[in-house]
Amino acid sequence: MLSSRTTKGQPSPRRLELVPDRGKIPACAQQDCGHRCCQFEQGNFIAIYPGELQEAKSLGYKLEHLRLIGEDTHGGQRAVCVASNCADCDGGYKPLDCASYPLFPGGLDDHGSVARMIRGEKCPLQETDFAAHLDWVSSEWSRICRKRPELAHWVAAVDLVGYVPITNGVERER
Repeated sequence: MLSSRTTKGQPSPRRLELVPDRGKIPACAQQDCGHRCCQFEQGNFIAIYPGELQEAKSLGYKLEHLRLIGEDTHGGQRAVCVASNCADCDGGYKPLDCASYPLFPGGLDDHGSVARMIRGEKCPLQETDFAAHLDWVSSEWSRICRKRPELAHWVAAVDLVGYVPITNGVERER
């Protein structure tokens, strides 16, 4: 997700670049849903894992498009996106919950890897439309949760609005 550039063979200060396809699902372009994933009503929010915003800020990401609406009871935060272009977060940081949508870990195994996934019901895509995304989301969340085992409690405690278990491939071994 991050890259360093060199100028004339000399290391330059670390420059962050957003990966343009981080979290994008090719089938989204064919949907005319009006970016339902970026609409925050009826109690919907972005689940920001503990330390995520602090890490993004320390790496130089822009966070102005994220309006915090409260902390959860397990060290994370809740936010809504107020970007004028939600698809690219106005060039700012895209939280992992957003990049993962419509998916979220529904459970971790004893090693911190994602064992089950849940999906947001408001997304019109079919599960067959996001098979590659499912693999990316599972891999990314597993990587972070193995690196930070304390997140297992947070993942289990996040109370998301409008999510259901995945019906195709509910149990995915990693």
